[in-house]
Amino acid sequence: LTYVAVMLQSSPLLSLGILIVGRIFLGIAQGLIGVGTISWGIAQVGSEHTARTIGWNGIASYGAIALGAPLGVLMIDT
Repeated sequence: LTYVAVMLQSSPLLSLGILIVGRIFLGIAQGLIGVGTISWGIAQVGSEHTARTIGWNGIASYGAIALGAPLGVLMIDT
């Protein structure tokens, strides 16, 4: 959808609308992935470790984001 929005730069309102719809889809997907991974983790270790499971899920998620940017640059540069 981002590509479509860029192609429609001549119509800023339509382009913005497409970006907003794409962001809504992304938010829904991230929510489903987050709930799924946390639920799976709690099922694996038990409800007494809920806080730890959520914490490790956050560390893994944001760690992946932190590593993804430099790896993407490295992939483009090589």
